[in-house]
Amino acid sequence: MKTKTIEVSDAKARVLEAAETLFHTRGYKAITLRDIATAVGLNHASLYHHVPGGKEALYIEVMERTFRKHQAHLEEALAQAGPDLRAQLKAASRWMLSQPPIDFTRMMLADMTAISKSASKRLSVSAFVAFWHRSRKRLWSRTPLGKFA
Repeated sequence: MKTKTIEVSDAKARVLEAAETLFHTRGYKAITLRDIATAVGLNHASLYHHVPGGKEALYIEVMERTFRKHQAHLEEALAQAGPDLRAQLKAASRWMLSQPPIDFTRMMLADMTAISKSASKRLSVSAFVAFWHRSRKRLWSRTPLGKFA
């Protein structure tokens, strides 16, 4: 079976990068598509070619992309740490502290209330899987219960 590769155009990549920066620094409610278009140097109407679903769809794409990047890098840090739980926890902590923070408080109190319930639920599940579920499984699967010494 042939796998489908999703390629992102240069313009779409620039839109995603600009949107990520703006959403992370100012939040969903404070950003307009016009702000993103201006940051990328596109006409506001041209932005819809790259973001046909509008602002909410772009926000979901940006946040899920952010979550996937964090998940991949965290899993890489855990894998490089080896099987020792302490080493894994140190590696995870070092990696997390080296990253720009994601303002989950603002996201939950302001951004998530400004998007549809289905979008909010989708992002909540994506965040849980990326930041907790898979890492927890990786950490605890190698450590017998009660063996933290």
